[in-house]
Amino acid sequence: MEVKEKKKWKFKMPTAFTILFFIIAFLVIMSWILHWSGVTYDGADGATKLELWVS
Repeated sequence: MEVKEKKKWKFKMPTAFTILFFIIAFLVIMSWILHWSGVTYDGADGATKLELWVS
């Protein structure tokens, strides 16, 4: 009787393309969330200011 060996799952190193894709996808999703929640940015006066308009 032969014993079948269970194949071990081997971790594959992600490629640079995959890492960049996930970073860009994260930034796009965050920008959509911030846009549709009404967050605005006003940095014209040299100060960093984030405002959230709540209705």
